[in-house]
Amino acid sequence: MRVMGIDASLQSTGICVCDLDFDPDASEAILRILLDSNAVTDSNAIAFFKKCVSVVLATQIQPPKDANKALTKIRKKIRDDTKNGEPSMEDIQMEDSLVCNRIKFQVHEILDIREQYRPDITLIEDYSYGSNGSIVQLAEMKGYLRCVRDFDIITANINSVKKVGSTKGNATKQIMFQYIQRFPVTMTFVEGNDDEIDALAICLTAFYSIYYRVLGFDFPIHKKAKDRLVIKSWKESLEKFANHMGNKTDLSLLVK
Repeated sequence: MRVMGIDASLQSTGICVCDLDFDPDASEAILRILLDSNAVTDSNAIAFFKKCVSVVLATQIQPPKDANKALTKIRKKIRDDTKNGEPSMEDIQMEDSLVCNRIKFQVHEILDIREQYRPDITLIEDYSYGSNGSIVQLAEMKGYLRCVRDFDIITANINSVKKVGSTKGNATKQIMFQYIQRFPVTMTFVEGNDDEIDALAICLTAFYSIYYRVLGFDFPIHKKAKDRLVIKSWKESLEKFANHMGNKTDLSLLVK
């Protein structure tokens, strides 16, 4: 099964494509890697994980530098004109045109990648309302992608993605970068490449959520209430994500 994760951003959209093998014998090993906040050194567990998850592509899509420079220039002019009076209609229209072109460029790059790799499932991370930048323009980008596509896009729940990527549902980018390295994937982690890392986390969350729904995990049973709550939060995160993708019967067809 092949899954594509998209972390959409106006400046740099992260793309990750992974091939997934749902080996029923790997359950214990891959669960250990998921729950452990540190990198697992057990060679057997690492071998099982690498058999199940293979990163085919991890990249970023960035608008052309000339386009960004032109947008920065026209926005500065609009700000300066606003201070001294009113910006011209021509400049406002130019800004809108440049923003649209930046969105269209990234959308068509995404479509080209999808056409090349043909994933079974495509997931795009949900909106992060606490992030900086224009949520409206990002919404337009995602809406445009949905309108021009000839495939289904599934919304990836952010809290579930952060939980799998970092073991914490409210992780910062720094924490995501640190903890996602516990997964022994064939990918070079570079600090600052947050979009690629988030896209990988989307793919990993899809893998674990589908595995949980179709094959199940034998989560450890703890005596302490605090530890039981931790396991409960893991289950809730995987269930929430799986619910976006389909029921057990639907997902079982993809796993075969």
